[in-house]
This record gives sequence, C-alpha cells and structure tokens, in this order.
Amino acid sequence: MLQKYLDRFNNEPYGPLLPANNSRFFKTLVSIGALFPAKRAVRSQCKVCGAELLRHAWTYDDQSLICLKCGGKVELWQPLAAARVREDWLPAQLSAQLADAEPVCLVPNRLWRLATVSMGQKNVSVYLFRYIWTDEVDQTIAALDADATERQVLLTTKRIVPAELSGNGRMAIPLVKVARIEREGLVTSVEQLESAIALLDPNPERSTPAGRWFELSDDGSVLRLQGEELSLQRKQRAFALAIAEAHDAGQPRPRQSWVLRRAGYSTKNTSISQICSRKEFARFIDWKNGEVAIRRHLLPPA
Repeated sequence: MLQKYLDRFNNEPYGPLLPANNSRFFKTLVSIGALFPAKRAVRSQCKVCGAELLRHAWTYDDQSLICLKCGGKVELWQPLAAARVREDWLPAQLSAQLADAEPVCLVPNRLWRLATVSMGQKNVSVYLFRYIWTDEVDQTIAALDADATERQVLLTTKRIVPAELSGNGRMAIPLVKVARIEREGLVTSVEQLESAIALLDPNPERSTPAGRWFELSDDGSVLRLQGEELSLQRKQRAFALAIAEAHDAGQPRPRQSWVLRRAGYSTKNTSISQICSRKEFARFIDWKNGEVAIRRHLLPPA
C-alpha cells in the first residue's frame, strides 16, 4: 500500500488532484490523514491553448470556470470525485516515529531532514528524498553536503536509487524497505534502519577489501567473475546489488537477513535455491553461516 501511495506522492506538479474511488486503499489513506477527503471535481480543457486541468468545483461554478493558464474558455468533462495528497503528512509521520521531531525542509518539495537518531554509539541524520525521474540530483547532494552531518541515511520515494546518492558516509535506501502503511497508519521499521546504519560505519575488525574482484552492471542484470557471466532477473538483481553495496561499504560478507530484506525477499528463505533455482547461481554466490557473498573463485560447473 505504501508504494501505491508514493506513486501519488511523486506526481508532478506537486500536490495535484487525484481521481478517487470507494476502494479500501483510498478509504485507508483518508482515515490516516494521508489524503484529504474526496470532493467533486471536473476536468477542463482549454479551447484556446489546450491546457487540461482537474480541479475542485461545485456544480454552480461550472459555467464560470476559465483556463487558469491563459484565461480562455474551457470545455468540461464529466464530474468525478477527486482527492488531494496531504504533502506534509509523510515527512511529519516519519519524523514523529523516528525521534518525536518535526521535519525540516532543505529543498522545497524534494528533500526533508526527518531526524537525527542515536543507535548504539552512532548519531545518524535521516532524510526523506522525493525523487522524480527527471530530477538532477546535484541540488540534493549539495543540500546534504551543506547539512554537514557525518553519517546520513536517505530514504527515497523510488525503489531504484541513483548510485551517486550513496557513499562517503551516506546511504540511500528506498522508503518501502523500512516502512509500510497499515489500517492504523504508517509503520516504520527501526530494525531495517539499524541495518542500513551498520553499513555506514562497518566493524573495524572486518577487513575492507581493496576493490571488487567481480563486475556487476549498474542495473544488476549481469554479474561477471573470472571471465564468466551470470544473468540476473527481477529481485535477483536487487539481491546482487545489495551484496555489492555491502561489499563497497567494507562488508564483503553481509548478513543473509540484511541482503534478503534489502532485495525485497522474505527472511524466511533459508536456501540459495529459493533465490534462484539455476545451478550456476551457486557457482557465483556463496551462502553459508548466516552470511552471503560473491565468491572470489568460481565453483566448477556441475
């Protein structure tokens, strides 16, 4: 349900009206405060400039509506129920759950500092990034750098995270990996955040690899090792990307449970064959003692 909500939260321009219905999804979002209650709306199309707009309007207002772009006459479509996203709901809920705090907007409609949390001996600043595909992330990175905190966790509203947002004490993770929407409201998993924070400051007793002994395509679709390639699909890509992410953060053998959660798998998976039934998968991936890694040396073909 959270991802469906985020698809609407990400709509451009910011804060548009959304066609509503009587589904459990819309009723839940209204009841928890994520959406304003639905009201009558009409979609108009300008006869002059062609601009289309969905807006709230009472029946007696229909004849007086004009184009908000050029002032021209408009043609009206059939009325419908429409609701507006409460733009402040998500950052406010996250801040309250993380540290009983108030969010601070760093980039309008894009970036909020949610809270600074203490976990163990670490102080970490947590942010919400409303990521739009057409965005250039330079402004976001500049705002994060200016915030001058040593460790940062960036929660993004898209599942696919720009690689340049992670590194140097900063980790970007999809919000859906650490939170969900239930009938009672938003629920944030502190355990998931702790896992991310653990990778920001790896255990000094673990050796940090000088570099990768493998190659992984940017989208995680191809893993190369010792001249051989392994093709990956769907969640398998996220699985390999999570291992590589941990590797680059100084943990070449991350916990299986962390990688499974990061890739969207159930932590009840206890065998590598549950991730991929192909025999060649185990030639590339080592799975034992509660840890998972990309092998240094390929196993011989079965």
